[in-house]
Amino acid sequence: MTVEESINIVKKIKPKGEQTEALAIVLQKAEMFSEENIKWDNNLTIRQSLVLSEALELTFKIFKVNYDHLKSKSRKRPIVAARHILMYCLHSKVGITLEMVGSIFNREHSTVIYACSKAEIVVSGKDLYKEKYEQYIRGFDLILKVNNAR
Repeated sequence: MTVEESINIVKKIKPKGEQTEALAIVLQKAEMFSEENIKWDNNLTIRQSLVLSEALELTFKIFKVNYDHLKSKSRKRPIVAARHILMYCLHSKVGITLEMVGSIFNREHSTVIYACSKAEIVVSGKDLYKEKYEQYIRGFDLILKVNNAR
């Protein structure tokens, strides 16, 4: 979906008084995704792109890890934990394919499978990062709720 199509949808579904804020969000997100270092935008829906951008903000807020760290080859525990839970949420909760999630992080789909399995283990067991994972999942569910309401 192009930016123009998104703008037309906002104009159709939002009352005149609410269009300005919604259009500003669409344009802000479109500008964010037009950067050359983010190449996955064309393959995601607008909703998936919005969820991903807000999830990246949530990742930084909870784990203090930015997108460059997530894409890196770093094996430091905080970065790996953030990468795993974000991959898990994008695949299991948003429905982004394993291959697409992998491309977002410059990884193979098999790495995403591994990350999802590790995240499930942490959430269901006792781990140092369990509390952060649970906090992240609550925040991610809120992102999905907000984006489904738009």
